[in-house]
Amino acid sequence: MPLKRELGLATYITKKINGKTLDEVINDSLPFGYYNKNEVSLEVTEASVLEYAKEKHVGFGTLIKLIYNHDLLSIDVVNDGVSLSLNMGAVRKKTTAPSKPNFEPLTSPEEQAEFMVGLNGRLLAGFLNSPINPYVDLNEVEANQVLDYSLKDKVKFSQDFPIKLSAIEEVNYYIESSNVFLTMENSNITLYLEFLVKRDNEPNLFIIQIKMNSTLEMVNENIIITMISASVGNITLTNEEVMEIINVYNEGMFEDGKLTISKQQLSEMFSGAEMIIDDVKIVNGKLRIYYTFTGI
Repeated sequence: MPLKRELGLATYITKKINGKTLDEVINDSLPFGYYNKNEVSLEVTEASVLEYAKEKHVGFGTLIKLIYNHDLLSIDVVNDGVSLSLNMGAVRKKTTAPSKPNFEPLTSPEEQAEFMVGLNGRLLAGFLNSPINPYVDLNEVEANQVLDYSLKDKVKFSQDFPIKLSAIEEVNYYIESSNVFLTMENSNITLYLEFLVKRDNEPNLFIIQIKMNSTLEMVNENIIITMISASVGNITLTNEEVMEIINVYNEGMFEDGKLTISKQQLSEMFSGAEMIIDDVKIVNGKLRIYYTFTGI
């Protein structure tokens, strides 16, 4: 029988059995897309695929959206078949990109107190050297310790996402993020967030690094780090794309492209320090803190 007549008969039988037409049964079972009974075709939109991917595997779905947005997916018809290729090299971490600075996180009140003992000696020296406008410089390791401790409630992101290759074969991928870290050069500060992607039983790793060129300022006793531009690999990202990726990592950590280290977080980080922070700047590749000395 012609296909449409066969489908019509199947619809009649299905409706008699469970009260639904065949197209209703098909659409109820589809994870995404829509079955068009008139055209006997499956209609799938990009939006439906992205929503499904993001719902099933949050980090993977966001990566798929990035691929779509920047035309990294190419589809060609080859020998009556379909060829798919991904230009993932465009988002791979560059070999010249910096890695996370090697530092020991402050993970306990005792380690934080020990950090403050050393800092207080430098605060006194800075005050004696310039009592009118004292300052202390923190190097990149110390600045990352401050950032890491202040954002200690912002946990890393990790997720497994299995991909079914056939009825009996499945491969598992794993995606994990770093904590946010920073580098400083001259008067510039840059934030980074890395995602590591690996596959079961494969030694090779694929690293994606988001680079956020930023500015630093003190506003109402809070430190505000504002993203002014961002990129991943060879691709320039919009603020909206960065926020969507960051929100996978920790929703709300950035607001309107701004990372805030609040007055409360600073009080916890610098608890025991004999100073009141007046201002912050990046000078000669270091975090310079201007302060009022309270030790005398």
